[in-house]
Amino acid sequence: MEILDLIKKTNPWHKPGYKFNDHIIVREKYLEQLKAKNDFVKILIGPRRVGKSCIIYAYIRDYCARNPDKNIMFLSGDTLNNMSLVDAVESYSADKKIEPHRIVLIVDEVQELKNWASETKILYDFYRMKIIVTGSSSSAISEKMSKLTGRHVIINVTSLSFYEYVKFVKIKQPKMLRKNIFEQY
Repeated sequence: MEILDLIKKTNPWHKPGYKFNDHIIVREKYLEQLKAKNDFVKILIGPRRVGKSCIIYAYIRDYCARNPDKNIMFLSGDTLNNMSLVDAVESYSADKKIEPHRIVLIVDEVQELKNWASETKILYDFYRMKIIVTGSSSSAISEKMSKLTGRHVIINVTSLSFYEYVKFVKIKQPKMLRKNIFEQY
């Protein structure tokens, strides 16, 4: 698959009239960290199935609501098949006729990419892009992070807190015993 075709497939919010899924749990503490006004590459690390991708989609939905140009590019390490991140950004930039520094790059499951740290460093150093990556294997990510020294911040994602769980399952019965709710959790 050509890189622009892959980008178009994995970025449906660029299509006119696209509607975001309203059933995504918004985990505010992580969303706020992603929205923080700093120049660091943000690396979300956590075990599989804790909601890293949902946090990313909530961020994308929020970003698109605040930025009508929607210069956001999402890629999945699972589908890139060792395509170059630099080539992907440059292709997207040329296709959209925008400067790379105006693009927000998000890469899910970054540990699947062989040279992710070197390419992230190049994109950060030369284009000063906002970059967010996620990974499930902290050891695979940690061994390559030395290339990003002084350029990144790690956000450790954990499973739902009890408060988030209650919010997620929409428990609104004030008379329900806290013990029963906790046992379900």
